[in-house]
Amino acid sequence: MAKELWKDVVGHPYYRVSDQGRVYSKRSKKIMRPCMQSEGSLQVTFCNHKVRTRMSLSHVVAQAFGKFKPDYGKVVVYHDRDRSNCKLSNLDVIPKEEVSQYYGTEKAAPVSENLRRKIHERHARGEPLNEIARHYELSPAQVGRLVRSAN
Repeated sequence: MAKELWKDVVGHPYYRVSDQGRVYSKRSKKIMRPCMQSEGSLQVTFCNHKVRTRMSLSHVVAQAFGKFKPDYGKVVVYHDRDRSNCKLSNLDVIPKEEVSQYYGTEKAAPVSENLRRKIHERHARGEPLNEIARHYELSPAQVGRLVRSAN
């Protein structure tokens, strides 16, 4: 098993990020827990001199390991299409214009009313979107859209 590599988070001197997508706080001496957004991506909040900054975990990882520089013409993409998998080996940076080619332009199959109801029920019980998506073999983004939509 390869050793986990750690780098300083660009612009946030009190934090480190690993190639496995984990963030370490030098102040609290603990691994931070990222927050899952409704579309399935992970975000972390950094605090420097009482100023809080939220950042996409995939951007933090890619930037720390030299794959990504904040640029409006580039985007971070996920090889396995799972936005909660922020391991460096799963991330790539491509021009914004190539995103549809990278992921393909096919549309997701329509979801039956029965499946939509089951997803709403599981979400109402507090089950995380990424777990629901994994169970029904959907993307977290698709599950997020279904949960936010009216019955």
